This record gives sequence, structure tokens and C-alpha cells, in this order.
Amino acid sequence: MNWLTAGRAWSAPLLFVLLILVAVSSLRRAGGRRLALLWPIGVGILIAWQALLLNALSLFNGVTVAGVVLGNLAGLAALAAWMRHPVAAVRGTLARTGRSVRAWRAEWLIVPLAAVLAAAAVIYPPTTHDAMTYHMARVAHWMQNQSIAYYPTCIDRQNWISPGAEYLILPLQLIAASDRWANSVQWLAWLLCVAAVPALCRAAGVPQRLAPWAAVLVAGLPMGVLQATSTQTDLVASLMTLGILSAALPLLHAPRRWQRRDIVLTAVMLAAAYLVKPSAVLAASPLLIYVAWCALRRGRALWRHIGPIAVQALLGVVLAAGIEGPDLLRRAALSADPTFAASRSNPRNWSYGLLGEWRERLLNPLVATYAHHSLGQARLKAALEAGSTAEAAAAAKALGHSTTFILHEDFVGNPVHMVMAMALLAWVGGVGWRLRGRRVWFALMPFAGWLILHAFVRNQVWISRLQLPLFFMLPLAWTAGGAERLPLAGVRRVLLILASLAALGYGYYVAAHNRGKPITPAALRQVDRDTLYYIYRGMDVKAQHDAVLAQLRAAGAERLGLLIGGDDYDYPLTWRAMRQGIAVRHYTDPSIWPDMVFSPYMTPPSADPGLIWKPFGTNGLYAPVPARPE
Repeated sequence: MNWLTAGRAWSAPLLFVLLILVAVSSLRRAGGRRLALLWPIGVGILIAWQALLLNALSLFNGVTVAGVVLGNLAGLAALAAWMRHPVAAVRGTLARTGRSVRAWRAEWLIVPLAAVLAAAAVIYPPTTHDAMTYHMARVAHWMQNQSIAYYPTCIDRQNWISPGAEYLILPLQLIAASDRWANSVQWLAWLLCVAAVPALCRAAGVPQRLAPWAAVLVAGLPMGVLQATSTQTDLVASLMTLGILSAALPLLHAPRRWQRRDIVLTAVMLAAAYLVKPSAVLAASPLLIYVAWCALRRGRALWRHIGPIAVQALLGVVLAAGIEGPDLLRRAALSADPTFAASRSNPRNWSYGLLGEWRERLLNPLVATYAHHSLGQARLKAALEAGSTAEAAAAAKALGHSTTFILHEDFVGNPVHMVMAMALLAWVGGVGWRLRGRRVWFALMPFAGWLILHAFVRNQVWISRLQLPLFFMLPLAWTAGGAERLPLAGVRRVLLILASLAALGYGYYVAAHNRGKPITPAALRQVDRDTLYYIYRGMDVKAQHDAVLAQLRAAGAERLGLLIGGDDYDYPLTWRAMRQGIAVRHYTDPSIWPDMVFSPYMTPPSADPGLIWKPFGTNGLYAPVPARPE
């Protein structure tokens, strides 16, 4: 049985890698894009396909091992049939990848970091607070429900938060019957982001000798390094941002050079990105605005091709509606619930409306910079607190506490990259006017994306997570910082390389000091996945869950209800109970379904007037007993 278990465990990632490889191979002649730019599009197509497949299977409660495997094999067969020579195309993609690796220079500096992060991602379980409360928790409940439809839950973020990244984790966990590969989704996104950035830089006009160092720069992003071993979703969102840019690049050319699939690919990437995280679309919006501007400037040429363009656009809209539509409909139904207005998942808590709050919107980009990435944030906060005006006091409060050097997947800042961003912005503002054509726009794109993102997203303690796609776009500003025709080209190139090396060095430091996933021989020998689920919450929660599971086994219970708080750890208890053969549902309304209810804060209400819930032990577990007559 061991070899069967191992075969099942490895078949899940192999199936996904094969799907991405075939998708990339089918696009390798798409618009003359570099191979590294096709991988983000391939992952976007995979997310789109999983959304279509899982929503279709959910109509029949068919999100099972058989349904997911057969559905993905059918999609693979359909994609292969659509290609003329699938085996030759895949072989060609692998050959081109091999040639690209053999041509590496600066990229070899990243390989040890990638290996360390891969080991941590596979060996350690998901550990972050968000994973335990909703990212991984909803994956477990989807598996039990055999559907990705919304379900009753005490933690409304399990339904509301964009599910695109979890659409990749769900099939992996379902097929493998383990969460061993859950972190690998983010690790793969980190790797493909690092590989795609140099190719994107070359398309933007960064000199060939400098572009490989862009991979070194972004590989050292502290937020990226920490998230590469987690089930947070911001690296997947960053990959989707780069996928939008990769898909839309050919649309900068004259309409007569557009291929049939360019508009469709862009629409699919937009839908996949929005399904992962809407901020990914905001980060990519400067290029989309520039594409629209270029198209309008070529009005007559655009009109001559309006027929094929309209057909492509209509097809793109239909596909995007199929990909994102079901989740939007579920959100609309949930938002109509009056209780949702007070929920922490309500978008008003973390975003601005379309209009209003203009003063805060204008200050937000600066506040978000200093609060999370600046070396001098504490000094600025003290100066504002010493001010006598109400505005100064409000600004000081908005800054909050510096999180720049908190090595945590939710909070860590990117100080080295922010210093480079400020230097590049000053340089672009001073001499960027001497650049020609679209290089000026590419140089300004990361900063324009920063302004657009913060015009809609409020400052918050985890804002550096949402900013991650913008930091992956930062090397696009090297079109000005490394431009050969501007003064001191050699000096600037050396400075950018040294800054990239400094960023990578700090990235190695961050990887070595990840409190949740230490990479040392002693730590690796002592990995206990069930214990590490609780590393950020405390072992008292684990002790409570251990007692609950022991009592469930002793009582022979088969169904557990959860009546917990909106910020409690759901996943560890649910997943561990599932592995014991116990079904788990949230007990949001009185029901006769559960054998026992875990309710650490209150006595559960009963659905049967002849029964009441009585404490079973001292760990928040309740069992039904006959009610005494009045």
C-alpha cells in the first residue's frame, strides 16, 4: 500500500505540471512572445480551466477524486487534440527551456534559494493564520461538500475571499489525500515570476546585459521569499499580473499584427487574475490603459479590423463570464445578506468606493510606503505625533507600527527594493523625458500601478502583501535606469547590479530566519505537521483540539459541528478530524446533523426541543442529552 500511496501523492503535481506544459506548448507561437512570458499565461489558463471544471462538477456534487482526475484528463486530451503536433510541441518547449537554462548567467545565484524554498514548501505544512482560518479551511470543506459552492460557515471569509489560488490547491489535496503540496502552488508562482521578469524587461527595452539581474532583484523580495513556502495567495496574484502584461504586450502593435488569440488570452488572464485577487488587475492596469491609448491613436487602422476584433472581444467576454461569473453570482447573493454589512469581509473595510474620500486617497500611497517599507518610518511617525494639528495626528495614527523587519508572511516590508524604487523614480522624473517611444511608459508603469492600486485599496497592516505584484514590476523602470543613451550608463548598470545583489543577500537572510519554517538539520528531523499547524496561535489551541479529537474517538462520533469565532483556527481541527473519518460542518443554525458540537464560547442552540447540548469534557465539546421536563 505504501507504493500506491506514494504514487497517488506524486500523481497530483505531475498532472498539473503536464497541464501547464501542454498549455504553454500550445501557445509557443503566440505573438512571438518569449518562452518565459508564456508560463504565467499557462498557469492562468490552468486556473481558468479549474474554475470552469470545478463549477461544472459542483452542479452534481462531483468534486471528487474521480471527477477531478477525469475532468482534467479530458481537458488535457482536448488541448492536445486542438494542437497539430502535441508531442513535438511539448518536446520543443522542453528543448527551449533547456537552452534557456544553459544560457543562464546571473540567474545561477538564485538556484540555492529556490532549492531551500522548495524543501521548506514540501516538508512543512501550511502554518499562517489566514491558511488556518480560511485559505486551507475552505479547501477542506469543499472536499467534504464535493462542491465549491458557498456553504454555511462561522468564518465568512471562507466564502467571500477570492478563491482562484485555492482552485489549484483543491485538486492537489484531493488527489494526493494530503496537504503536502499545498505550499508548492505559491513556490511555483515565485519561480515563474522570477523567470518571467527578465523576459518582460527585454520586451520593455532593458539592455540585454542588465535584464538577467532583474531576476536576482525580484528573487530577493522578502515578502516573496516568505510567501513562497505558504498558502497565501499574493505570489499567485503577482504571477497573474505578469500574465496579463505578457498576454497584452502584442496589443501594443498595430491592429493588423494582432493574432486571433491575443484579445482572448488577455480576457482570460484578466478573469483568472480577478478570480485570484482583484488587486492583481489594478497592478496591471497601467499597461491596459496604454494599450487602449495606442489603439485609439490608430483609430482608422483599428476600424478596418473591427470585425475580427469584435469577434475576439465577444469570445473573450464569454470565456471571462464563464470563469468569473459563478463566483460573482455567489458574492452578489452573499452581499445581499443584511448581516454581511458588519462583516470584516465587507469590501468597504479594505477598499474605497468609486468616488469620495479624496484627501485620504491622495495621501494613501505615501502612507502605505512609509508604514511598511521605509527605514525612517519610526522617525516620521514621531514627527507627526509631535505636530499640533488634527491632520498630523490622523496621519501618525494611519502609519501604525512599522512592520518593515517583521519576518512574517503577512507583514514584512521590502526596504532594499523601496530604496531602489525611490532612486529610480527620481531618475525617471529627472531625465526620463529623453527616452523615446514607449520606454517612458514602461519606466513609469510600476509607479503608475502604485498610484492606481492605492487609489482603491486602503492602507492596512498587510498592505505589503497586496503591493507584491508592483515590486515584481519594479525592474521595468530599468528602461530608464539602465538606458544606454542616457548619461553614466556604465555607472548606473553597476549600481543596479550591486543593489540587486544586496536585495538577494537580504532574501537569503530572510529565508534563513523564517520562524515558521526553519531550514536546519535539527529542525527538519523534528517536523511534526500536526503540531506546526499551530505555531502562530500557540500550543494551547493544539492541546484543546487534541482533547476534542480524543473525545470524539472515545465517543465513536462520526459528525462534528463547529460553532467557533470568525477568527478561530478551523483547518487544523477539520482536516485532522477528516483524516479520522469524521465529517465536519459549521453549526451556524440549530441542526440535528452533528453527533457533537465544538463550541468554545457558548452553549449551542438545539434544533430538537427534546434534546439539549451538555458539555462533554472541559474542552468546548458538547453532546446531546434528553431535556428534562419543566
